Amino acid sequence: MRRLIRSNLAALAVLLLSVVRAPAEPEAIPADRVCSHTGAPFVEPCRTIHGNLVLGGDNIQVRIYTRGTKRILGYADGALRCTLPTDLEDILAGKPIVDADVTIRPVTVWKPGVMQFVCIASVSNVRTKP
Repeated sequence: MRRLIRSNLAALAVLLLSVVRAPAEPEAIPADRVCSHTGAPFVEPCRTIHGNLVLGGDNIQVRIYTRGTKRILGYADGALRCTLPTDLEDILAGKPIVDADVTIRPVTVWKPGVMQFVCIASVSNVRTKP
C-alpha cells in the first residue's frame, strides 16, 4: 500500500512539474518610461547628473563619468531591463565621447569602488568631444 501511495505521489509530482511553466522573461522598459516605472529593477528614483558618456568596448555598453567625482556609472546592454534612448545610440555611434546632462535611474545600490549600474532615461545639452 505504501509503495502504491509513493508511486502515485511521484506521478503527481511529475505531472505538476510538466504543467507549471517558468515565468516569461520581463519585457524591456523603454527609456521614456524609466522614470515613471514602479518597482523592480530600480533601487532609487530618477536624477539628473552631468558627465561624459563613453561608448564601451565590452559588456558595459555605455560608461558615464560623473563630472566632479571619480564615480563611473554603467549601462550594461542585455543585463538591464531598459533600453537606451534612440537618439543617444545615434550620437554615440558617431562620436567616442559625449558631454551631456543625463537623467539616470539606478538599478544597483551605490558601493564605494564598485561600478553602479543605471538605466538612462534621457540626455540633454549634448556636446560632442573630438
